[in-house]
Amino acid sequence: VDGTFSGNLSAVGGTFSGNIGAVDGTFSGAISGASVTVTGQVQGQSARFETASGEATLDAVTGSSTGNLSGWTSKGDNSAGTEVDYARLRCGVRSNAAGNHAGRWLFQVAQGGTLADMLSIENGIVVPGSAGLANDRGRGSVDIDDVYYVQGTQVVGSQQSAIASLTNSTGGTTDGTLAAVTDTSASDQSGPVNDNFAEVNAKVDAILSALRTHGLIAT
Repeated sequence: VDGTFSGNLSAVGGTFSGNIGAVDGTFSGAISGASVTVTGQVQGQSARFETASGEATLDAVTGSSTGNLSGWTSKGDNSAGTEVDYARLRCGVRSNAAGNHAGRWLFQVAQGGTLADMLSIENGIVVPGSAGLANDRGRGSVDIDDVYYVQGTQVVGSQQSAIASLTNSTGGTTDGTLAAVTDTSASDQSGPVNDNFAEVNAKVDAILSALRTHGLIAT
């Protein structure tokens, strides 16, 4: 059967309870200054809350140990007058283990006519691309499949190939400065030259170490 509740609910609370199984229930009219509570089970159906500016769909609770529990879908007409999904927020189950249950939020936005995963908050934060949602690195981490931009300019991209450290065979010593080298025809300047090479070697290796630590180049 169909259940239709229409009219205005103003400054009152409305409660609709009980089980809705394989039926359609429509709640329409203005609701102002009031709270509306819908309780019970919506079996095999979805509960829809519609407004003048759009609509949101609360998905049925599946009760399963994995998958989606609930979500909000923003719908609207396309240029052909067909109702389509433009964006969706879902709450799902990663684990229902007693005392150790875990969930996730998944944000989806329509791309090319199909809802695509854009952001997942699970153990860490994942901004998925071609690799999907498999790259969760844990709490406190952010994993992206592309690059970081600041004001339209790329600042960090994919990890680059490894660069080998320099081997210092000069025998020179370092003191944090590069010394001027005088006319080599007047005296032996190999010591200062080797010291300068040792300084450059130390600085290059320090830069390489920092790049490896940050993951910008491979080890």
